[in-house]
This record gives sequence, C-alpha cells and structure tokens, in this order.
Amino acid sequence: MRACPKCYKKYENDKQVCPDDLCPLVAVEAGPLDLMPGKLIANHFLLVEEIGRGGMGSVFKAIHTEMGRICAIKFLTSVGANDEAALARFRREAQMASRIDNPHVVIIYDFGQMEGGTAYLAMEYVEGAPLSKFVARERPVSIERVVRIAGQIGAALEAAHRLGIVHRDLKPDNIMITQKGGQADFVKVHDFRIAKTDADDSADVITQGNIVLGTPVYMSPEQLAGGKLDGRSDVYSFALIVYEILGGRLQF
Repeated sequence: MRACPKCYKKYENDKQVCPDDLCPLVAVEAGPLDLMPGKLIANHFLLVEEIGRGGMGSVFKAIHTEMGRICAIKFLTSVGANDEAALARFRREAQMASRIDNPHVVIIYDFGQMEGGTAYLAMEYVEGAPLSKFVARERPVSIERVVRIAGQIGAALEAAHRLGIVHRDLKPDNIMITQKGGQADFVKVHDFRIAKTDADDSADVITQGNIVLGTPVYMSPEQLAGGKLDGRSDVYSFALIVYEILGGRLQF
C-alpha cells in the first residue's frame, strides 16, 4: 500500500504518483495510514496537520479537545510494535523530559500506544525554527544574542544534570528558537530519546546492526568510544554548538 504525503489518500502499490496533487507516493505499513488530519488520538487529541516527518516517524500539530490546548504529537511509525529497543528509547524520552522542570525544556503531556501498537508522545507545541535554521538565516549572530541563547541552553542542561539526566544528543536540530511572552530568541530543548541517567552503566552508543545513536559530529570522545557518560559529555556538545553559532562552522 502507498499513500500521498500531502493529501493522505491511499493507493495500491502499482501507482507511483498521486493523481490529485502529483506528489510521489510513499510506501507505508498499515498502521501509519490512519494518521491524518481529523483523526482523534487517545480520545482527546485531534490531529490538525502534519508538521514533520523523519526516519523514525511523523509529528502532527494537534489540539486537546477538552482543554483547547495546541500541542505536538510525535508518532513512532517506522518500527513494529515488537521492536522493544525503539519503543524503550521513545518511552525514555517521555520519562526523562517530563521529569525536568525548566521553562527551556519542551513539556511532555502524554505518552501511550494506539490500537495496533503505534506509540505516540504528546508534547508542548513550539512555533519557531530549530537553531540550525535560525543560525543560517540570522548569520552573523551578534555576541549579545549568542550569550542570551547559550545561557538558556545552559539553564536547560543544568536542570537536567541536577537530576542526573544526560541528553546525549544535543545538537542545533534539537534546540528550538521561538518567542514567548514578548521575549525573542526563547530556547526550547527537546528530543531526550536517547537520554540516560548518569547512574546507568550501560552505553548503547551502537545498537544491533551497528546503528549509531546520536549525531557523531557533536559527540564527545568518550561517547564515541562507548564509555560511561555524565553531564560533562553534554557540556562538550554544548561548546561545539556555541562555537558553530559564533564561527559559522563546526570546530571539527
């Protein structure tokens, strides 16, 4: 079965292009085809529009029908219900991020699995741009703005590290820049999918199939080597990000 990523209409595998909007069709499994605007999730999250799609799944803008609150819902659609490792990482994002009480960390509202096994994560909707796009658009970024942005990223990390939580995948794409309460350049750190506590001795930098968890160019040497990590590994990634904002390129 194939589906159009724009209008969500379903077609048999013999079709390659949607006849209505001429978008190339994508192959999908049975579960994700049900994810489309107008679908009600967990009895109170109404999907409004798809706002992102990646290798692991898709993200929708949604509204909580009982509270009228706009939120974002991430769906883990690219793995089966029996992929325990992927589901565990998805669940970990909900558990880790929901423990951090800081205005610069995206708020987690709900986590669960739909009928059929597709996991979802409901979180705060942030209208803005990832730091990577922000820097490309605003370059050169003034020292004052860099200090303001870096201070907020640091506050988010400090709150996580006080709880013993190590993000392990801090990078510009996981840092959103938005406006809040009239304040420009407001930071929201997200995606704690591979976060762990520093008391956890396991180091799953590489999973079965030799898939690297994290983004190598922002990893600390000890993370690349599969060593035990604490908050200092995030600080290393943080320094690389600040260097990139200031210089317009990566240190290495």
